[in-house]
This record gives sequence, structure tokens and C-alpha cells, in this order.
Amino acid sequence: MTRLDPKYAWSNKGVALFSQGKYDEAIKCYDEAIRLDPKLAETWCNKGAALTNQGNYDEAVKACDEAIRLDPKSAIAWDIKGIAIWNRGNSADAINAFNEAIRLDPDNSEFWHHKGIVLKALGRTTEADACLCQSRRRATRV
Repeated sequence: MTRLDPKYAWSNKGVALFSQGKYDEAIKCYDEAIRLDPKLAETWCNKGAALTNQGNYDEAVKACDEAIRLDPKSAIAWDIKGIAIWNRGNSADAINAFNEAIRLDPDNSEFWHHKGIVLKALGRTTEADACLCQSRRRATRV
């Protein structure tokens, strides 16, 4: 019988709790996984997403920064960081984070969508429409 490494068991439990909207419990699981192995970039990223969903944007950015430090090519960490930054009111830095996510993974429709939403909120409708169009194009690719 194969045993699951405890750090992955805790991280996976966090993902399951996150999907149920139980962010406090998910964060506790992510923290335990990180305690066991602080180099788990994906777990830091997941923690950032849970913190963002709780409205704890400053801590979310810190978690995403750690994920990016550990894995500079983590496009999803850049995207989550952008969402957290935007929610704390810094649209310019949010757009920069979304740009980095798009640079790393240009085919991800969500990254284009998030950038488009921020641009639209800023009244930059031409740029927003172009991003939202890119999002739709990429979403329809199979």
C-alpha cells in the first residue's frame, strides 16, 4: 500500500475544504503543509486564494509573493496576486500582475478576463474590450 506524504495530504485536504468554501479550515491545512515543507509553491498559492476569498488581501499578496519566489513561472500565483491587489485598491499594480500571468500563460482565458474587468472599471473600455475578446477566444478553444 502506498502512503500519501503528509504534506500533500494536508495540502489536498485544504483544497477540498477550499472547494466547500471553508476558507479558515483550508488555511489551517495549508499552514500545516507549509510547516512540513515551506517550499510548496502551489500550497502557498492556494493559501493566497483562500486569503483573498476571506478579504485578507495583504496576507494573500504575501502568500502569492512566496509562491512566486519559489516558482517564478506560476502564472496562477500572479493572477491571484492581481486579484488581491485590485481588491485592496491598486489597479495599476493589479494590471501589472495580470500582465505577468498572461505573459507566462497567454492561453488562459481567466487571466485575460481579470485584466479586462480591471480595465473596464478604470474606464479604459477599448483596452478592456480587447482583453475580454481575448478571454472569449481562449475560452472557446478546446
